[in-house]
Amino acid sequence: MSLRSVLTKKTLQKEIGLLVVLGLGVMFSLFSFLALQAVKRSSEIGLRERLLVAQMTADHVEQYLREDVDTFEGAARSPLIDLSDGDLEPERRLLEGLKDRPRFFSSNFYLFDRTGSVLLAYPPDPEAIGLNMLDFPHMQSTLETGRPQVSGVILDTTTRVPTVSLAVPLRDSAGRVIGALGGSAPISRATFTDVVKGLKIGKTGHTQLLDGNGIVMASTDPGDVLQKSHHRDNLLLLIQRKKATVGTFESEEGLVGHDEIVAFAPLSTVSWGVATQQDAAEAQVAGRQLSRNLLVLSLASLGVTLLVAFVVTKRVLAPIEVLTEATQRIAEGDLDREITSVRQDEIGVLSHAFDAMRVKLKESREEIARWNAELEIRVEDRTRELSCLFEISKALVSTIALEDLPKVVVSKIVEVLQPGLAAALFLRDERGGQLVMSYAQGFDATPLNGLRLEIGEGAPGVVLQSHSARFCRSAFETMAAWNGLSWVNRGRYGQAISDIFWQAQSAICVPLIANEKAIGSLLLWTLHDAKPFQPEDVRLVQALADQVAISVEKARLGREAEEASALRQADALKSQFLSNVSHELRTPLGFIMGYVTTLLRQDARVDAKTRREFLEIIREESDKLAELIDSLLDMSRIESGRLHIEKEPVHLPRLTRRLVRKMEAGASRRFLVEFPPGMPLVNADPRRIEQVLRNLLVNAVKYSPEGSNISVSGVVDGGIAIVKVSDEGRGIPESDLERVFERFYRVETTGSNGVGGAGLGLSICRGIMEAHGGRIWVESKLGQGSTFSFTLPLAAEPVAVGVLG
Repeated sequence: MSLRSVLTKKTLQKEIGLLVVLGLGVMFSLFSFLALQAVKRSSEIGLRERLLVAQMTADHVEQYLREDVDTFEGAARSPLIDLSDGDLEPERRLLEGLKDRPRFFSSNFYLFDRTGSVLLAYPPDPEAIGLNMLDFPHMQSTLETGRPQVSGVILDTTTRVPTVSLAVPLRDSAGRVIGALGGSAPISRATFTDVVKGLKIGKTGHTQLLDGNGIVMASTDPGDVLQKSHHRDNLLLLIQRKKATVGTFESEEGLVGHDEIVAFAPLSTVSWGVATQQDAAEAQVAGRQLSRNLLVLSLASLGVTLLVAFVVTKRVLAPIEVLTEATQRIAEGDLDREITSVRQDEIGVLSHAFDAMRVKLKESREEIARWNAELEIRVEDRTRELSCLFEISKALVSTIALEDLPKVVVSKIVEVLQPGLAAALFLRDERGGQLVMSYAQGFDATPLNGLRLEIGEGAPGVVLQSHSARFCRSAFETMAAWNGLSWVNRGRYGQAISDIFWQAQSAICVPLIANEKAIGSLLLWTLHDAKPFQPEDVRLVQALADQVAISVEKARLGREAEEASALRQADALKSQFLSNVSHELRTPLGFIMGYVTTLLRQDARVDAKTRREFLEIIREESDKLAELIDSLLDMSRIESGRLHIEKEPVHLPRLTRRLVRKMEAGASRRFLVEFPPGMPLVNADPRRIEQVLRNLLVNAVKYSPEGSNISVSGVVDGGIAIVKVSDEGRGIPESDLERVFERFYRVETTGSNGVGGAGLGLSICRGIMEAHGGRIWVESKLGQGSTFSFTLPLAAEPVAVGVLG
């Protein structure tokens, strides 16, 4: 085995190693995350401690300032102070008594009037008397607002020493500010140094007390006093906003230093603040050391865990590899070799389970082989059944006529089951209900011609009565199935049935049931040269019979529907014919009867002229009757195919003009005849063509308004002549164009109720045209008139014809 295949092969050892590594990775990641969180937590605690120190220091300073302010305010409310009497001795004693009471401001005390001038100083200082202190913002604010104020670092006006000053307002009995009481102290006093004493942090860390200008008033590092803080701009912003914070501050440009961890806490009543500062690198030494220690510990734990995992994995995998080889043999089909194991742990139990599985698999494989052989036989049989059903379905779908079904069905069944079968299809007579053999194949059925079986008689009648199939295993059983024949059928056909069915090896007879209606039986039997039927073949034959039954019933229903439709159509035509003809007969007969009755009356005085007019009318109406009868006779001849046509060369323009001259006298229409010069002759019956033209022109007159144009035109196209009769009448709806040539059909449109006719003219025209080998059609739109066109074949030999009108 190559190195590549070993490396790429998926083994349990690799998977366990991967899981171990994955678990260790998760544990290491979790441990690292917790370690980082611990370091982060430690750093946060350190930062909060720094902020707490700064806040406590600020609170401590603010408490001292509050005590000093309270002391000075108490002295300012003393009744000894009265600036209006000019006697300052009581005020001097008051100042002298303050020297030991304030904590910060206990070096120098001053009394100021309303203008800010020094009235009194203690210890006495002649140079200070008369100095104006309004140049100091805290003094000006005290006199203007009447509230105590504390200054930042300022220079004493006499000693020029950096000092911090306090001023509280003096008020008269009316509460008006009349001056101020103040105190000052140099920032070099131990009082300021004690504030931050003992708050040095590490080697680089220090604590500072800052005024509102960012000047260091006190520091654990004496060299920082009176200097600007390294982070002056940031701290001034925090003092103004009265915001406490802790974090890493970058060194400001122009100042020497590094990034520092700064915790700052402002004083709430004074624009001062306390800041603890330490070099960021030194502050983070402890966190980094902790991170390194945790990393070393994690790596050591990881190494030990990997070693233990490797040893345990090798110990576990050794027996598993043996078990894997055994299962591989099982997978390859070797179920004969036993799987053994001496271990008593879970792997031993697994080995015994695998061996039991091997035994079961061996037994199952042998059983599946038996089932597979049986299933293949069943699938083959089922496939054969489905194929037979499919072939029969195709044959039945393509067969429509009921008369063709028996032969198609029996032939196809014999073909798809096994050639050489004998088969007979019995269908019930629709009139008597008896079973009659419709078709037979595979034997001489002549002796059985005329056999009619009642329900329950013979094998076909028995299965039809019981609605269940019958299977016969031998000739004896087949003959037994034919017991129960009537004495008439036994006498006529008993010997023939015996001769035929004693040759049967096996037989199946099934009923034909459609919509719970018994319509026939199918009988199949095998002869000595065919494979005998088996009991399971009954299901297939019954399925075939069910399809045959449905198709026979469908064909019967289709034939009945066609017959019913034809009867309804004939009845409708008869009613329409009687209605139209009776109407057409009634009108002329009415005229004839009226005038004849008048002429026959003995008391009638009719002169010769009137009598002649009456007789002319009677003759005209008689001609109409004769014309109607001729139309009915022509229609009858056309339908029976007995219409006699005598063809000869006909000159259509001459025949048309002659007919138009006859019709112009009684019709108030303009007739136009247009044929091309030299119009060739057509081969047609002139009397029948005149009849067609007359019918078309009469219709044009009936359905067009008075004074309109009616045109007859003709053209030659190839070997045929096309004649068109056009009017300007009301037109024909598009839905009626295909039916206008049907007999008795009349178009019902607005204004057509007064138009008479039997509805035969156009139907006769179509019959005449078809007898000539031509055709007739119509083109029309409502309101735009109609054009009827027909075609006639040209005469074979041109004949010279004079153009006579």
